[in-house]
Amino acid sequence: MADKKKSREVPDLAEQRRKAEAKLAEHRKHTGPLPSMEADVQRLVHELEVHQIELEMQNEELLLARAEREATLDQYTDLYDFAPTGYFTLARDGTIRKVNLTGAELLGVKRSKLLKKRFGLFLADEFRVAFIDFLERVFECNEKESFQVELRKEGGESHWVLIEAICTDEQQECSAVIVDLTERKEAEKALINSEERFRELVTTINSGVAIYKVINDGKFGSDYIIQEFNEFSLKHEEMEEKDVIGKSLKDIRPNIDEYGLIDTFRNVWKTGESAFFPAKVYVDDKYSNYYENRVFRLPSGEIVAIYDDVSVQENATAQVKASQERFDLAMKASRDGLFDWNLETNEIYYSPGWKSMLGFEYDEIPNDFSIWETNTDPEDVKRSWEMQQELIDKKRDRFELEFKMKHKDGHWVDILSRAEAQFDKNGKAIRIIGTHVDITERKKTEEALIENERVLRVVGRIAKIGGWEIIPETTKIVWSEEVYRIHEVPIGEEPPFEKAIDFFHPDDRPVLEKAIEQAFEKGIPYDLELRLKTRNGKNRITHTICDPIVKDGKVVKLMGTFQDITERKQMKEEKLQLEAHLRQQQKLESIGTLASGVAHEINNPIMGIMNYATLISERLDPSQSQLREFA
Repeated sequence: MADKKKSREVPDLAEQRRKAEAKLAEHRKHTGPLPSMEADVQRLVHELEVHQIELEMQNEELLLARAEREATLDQYTDLYDFAPTGYFTLARDGTIRKVNLTGAELLGVKRSKLLKKRFGLFLADEFRVAFIDFLERVFECNEKESFQVELRKEGGESHWVLIEAICTDEQQECSAVIVDLTERKEAEKALINSEERFRELVTTINSGVAIYKVINDGKFGSDYIIQEFNEFSLKHEEMEEKDVIGKSLKDIRPNIDEYGLIDTFRNVWKTGESAFFPAKVYVDDKYSNYYENRVFRLPSGEIVAIYDDVSVQENATAQVKASQERFDLAMKASRDGLFDWNLETNEIYYSPGWKSMLGFEYDEIPNDFSIWETNTDPEDVKRSWEMQQELIDKKRDRFELEFKMKHKDGHWVDILSRAEAQFDKNGKAIRIIGTHVDITERKKTEEALIENERVLRVVGRIAKIGGWEIIPETTKIVWSEEVYRIHEVPIGEEPPFEKAIDFFHPDDRPVLEKAIEQAFEKGIPYDLELRLKTRNGKNRITHTICDPIVKDGKVVKLMGTFQDITERKQMKEEKLQLEAHLRQQQKLESIGTLASGVAHEINNPIMGIMNYATLISERLDPSQSQLREFA
C-alpha cells in the first residue's frame, strides 16, 4: 500500500518541482538573476529557492485540504513526517501541539518531548520577543506571515530557519512551516564575502575597472553610464570620482564609437557571454594608447570592463616585429643562413637561407645536426667542434671559422660561420646562435686579388714603382713594399711625414712641400721628378705622381705613385752621350767624304795636265832639256 502511495506521489512532486521552477523563472523576470557567485553556491541557492516555492505550494495544498484532514490523515502521515521541511502546529501562546519528524530534528529534540512545550524556548534569546510579536500578527491578520529566526539547539548549536505561518479557521492554532536556512545563510555569507573580496580586488587591482549602466539600446558610447571607477582607473584618467560617476563613456573617450569596443559591450550586454577585446590603439586629443578589455555582464545587467594599458608591450612588440622584419629582409637580401642550436635538447634550426646556400629547398632536408656534419669537410668538422667547445667553455668570446660544405650539385661551397653562445644564470651554455655566409665568390675574388697583388709586386719590383697615400688629419704615410725598397727602409716601418721629406734633396724639398700643401688645400695634383738619398746613402732620382681624393668638396686623402727612375735617367744620359758621339762620328764622316770629293775634283784636271805634259815631253827634242824637265 505504501509503495502504491509513493508511486502516485512521485509524479506529483515532479510536477511541483516543474511548477516551482516555472514560478522561480517568472519571479526572476521581475527581480533579475542572482548576484555573481561560485557555481556550487549558485546551484545551492537555486535549489533552496525552488525548494521554498515547493514548500509554499505544499503549504497551500495543506491549507486547502484542511477540511479533509481527518479523513485523509493516514494517507498523508508519511508525507508529513518525512517531509524535508519542518511542520508545526502552534497554539496562540506558541505551545507546540503537533510537529513532524523534520521539525523535531530541526530543534534537536525527540518529537515526543516537544509536544506542549513552547516553541520560543528553542529560539536565541534575542529573537523571543520578536517571535511573540510574529505570532500575534499571524492570529490577527489571518494571512501568512514570514519570520527568519535563529534556533538554538541543546548543546549550543544554532542555525537559521524561515518560519512561515498562518492561523487555522478556528483562530486557535496556526500551522507553521519551518525551512532550514543554514545553507542559504552560508551561501549568502559566502556571497557577501565574495562581494567584499570582489570590491577589494576591484579597488586594489593594477588594472582599470569600470562598471557601466546601459541605457537606450547600447549602440553608442553615450549609452554606457559610469557607475563605478576603481582607483587605478581614476589615477590613469587623472580624474576624481565625482568627475566620472554618472558620466557616459563617450564623455571621457570622445572617439570611443569609432574604436570598435562598443560592439563588444553591446554583444556582452545582450547575450551575457563574456568577451575579450584585444589590444588596439585608441587615439584622441588626450590619449594615444593601446588598450585591451575584458568585458562581463553582472546579474544586475550592468557591464564590467577590466582594461589594461598595454602600450609599452605593444610598442615593444611592434619594435620586435619591425626588427624581425628588418632582420628577415636583411637575411633574405644577403642570402645568409641562420642556425639556432638548443644545447639542452640538442635541437637545431636551419633557416631557408641556410639550406638554399647548399642548393636545397626548405622542406627538402630536415633540421638535423647530421646535415651539417655529413656535408662538411671532415677536417673542418674537427676544427669546428674544437672551436665550439672553446666557446661553450668560455675560452673564447665568439666562434668564427671558414670551412667548406658540399653543395647539392656536388661542388664545394666556401662558408664563413660566425656564432655566439647564450648562458643561463649559472653560467651554463644553453644555446648557440650563428650565421652562415657563402663566401665562395669572395674567396675567388680574394684569390684573384692576391694573384693580382703578386703580379703587381713583381711588376712594381721590375719597374721599381710603388704606391703611397697620406691622410690629411694625421699626415700618416702609407707605403707599398716597393716604396720601402726604393728608400732602403725596412718594410713595415712607418716614418713620420717630416722624416719622409728629409729623404729628398734639400733643393727639391721646398718644391715637394709646396706641391703637397696645394694638393691638401686645393686638391691640385702634381707630377714631379725629385732627387732622393736612401737610408744607406745612395743617390737616386725618383718620379712621383699625386692624385688627391676629394669627397664633399674636401680632400680626404692623397694617393699616388713613386718610381725609382735612376737607371732610366742614367740610360737616358748614356743615350744622349751616345747620340752626341754618333753625331760627332757622322760629322767626321761628312768631312772625309767632302775631302775625298774635293781631291777627286782636283785630280781630274791635274791628270789631264800630266798627260799633256808627257805628250809634249815625248815630242820635244833632246836638246830642249829644260822644257822636257819642266814637262
